[in-house]
Amino acid sequence: AAGGIAELRALSWGCDCPSETEVTDLVAAVRVAERAAREAGRRAVRSRLKAGAHRRLLAKARDLLRGPRPSAPAMYRAPTGVTADVRTIEAAFDEAWDPVFRMYGPDRPEPSWANFRDRYAAYVPTEPMTSAAITAAALREVVQRKGHTGNGVDGWRIAELKALPEDMLRPMADVLNAVERTGRWPRAIMTALVHMIPKGEGGEPLQQRPLTVSSLVYRMWAICRMRDVVRWQERWIRSDQAGFRLRRSTRSVALRMTALVERATLDQDPLHALGLDYAKCFDRVPQTLCLHLLDEMGMADPVLSGMRGAYRGMTRRFRFPTSVGSKDF
Repeated sequence: AAGGIAELRALSWGCDCPSETEVTDLVAAVRVAERAAREAGRRAVRSRLKAGAHRRLLAKARDLLRGPRPSAPAMYRAPTGVTADVRTIEAAFDEAWDPVFRMYGPDRPEPSWANFRDRYAAYVPTEPMTSAAITAAALREVVQRKGHTGNGVDGWRIAELKALPEDMLRPMADVLNAVERTGRWPRAIMTALVHMIPKGEGGEPLQQRPLTVSSLVYRMWAICRMRDVVRWQERWIRSDQAGFRLRRSTRSVALRMTALVERATLDQDPLHALGLDYAKCFDRVPQTLCLHLLDEMGMADPVLSGMRGAYRGMTRRFRFPTSVGSKDF
C-alpha cells in the first residue's frame, strides 16, 4: 500500500506532486483500509472455524441418533423363528461361509501349478522386479496420507500412528524387513475381522458382503509394497486393462463404453455387450497358484515372501455387533 510519505511525494502522474497534507491523508486512509481488511480476515477465519465446529457437532449428533452401525445382522430369521442370540447367528454364518472361506482343502485341492504352467507358460510375461528395504520415512509418508480407517485387533489406531515421530517408526520398519526376510509375521497382527455389509438383497448370511479388516501395521506394509508392485506391473500389463493402474481406473473404461453407447444411439447402429459376474470371485482364486505365478513373472523375493507369510498365517473371524466369532477361517 503506502510505502511512506517521501515515496508517495516522489510519484508523478503527469501533474504537480500532491501536497504533504494530501499525502498524509492518503497514508491515513490506506492504514484504515488495512485495519479493516485485517479485521475482515479475522472475522472470516472465525466464521470458518465456527462453521467447522458446527459441522462436527452435527455429525456427532447424527452418529448418536443413528446409533452404532452393526457389522453383522443383530437379528436373524432362523428356521425356528427370528432370533437375536449371538451363538445362533454365528453358527448360521459359520455354516454358510465355511465352504466359501475354505474352498480349497484336503478334499478339494487347489489346481496344479505344474499343469497350469505347462498349458499357459507361453502367455506369462516375465519382468524382474526390484524393491528396496522399507524405511521409517516411507512408513511415515503412508501413515500421514492415510485417512479415516477401521482399526484392527492389534489395538493400533491411525491417529496414534500419525502421532509417532519417524524415530519411533524405525523399529517397525525393522520388523517389517525381518518379516520379508523370514516370511513369518508376528502372531498379534495376523488376525483379521470380517464385517458383513448388507448388499440390499436380503438378510441371509450369503446375501451379505464380507469386508475383512486387517491390522493397521499389515496395511501399512501392504501400501508400501503395492506402490512398488503397481510400478512393476506397468512394465508388462496389457494396455486395455484399467483396474488398479497408474493414472487409469475403471472409470476410463466406463467413459469409453458410454461414448460407444452414445455413438451407436446417434447412428442407430446395433451394439452388444457381455458382462461376467463371478459369485464369491476373490474367494475362488487359488492362492498357491497365484503365488507361483508371481514368482514366475519376476516379483521381488522380499515382497513375495511377505505375501506368502501373510496368506499362510492370517486367520479371520466374524465381527458381530456385540462380540467376535469364536471360529477361525
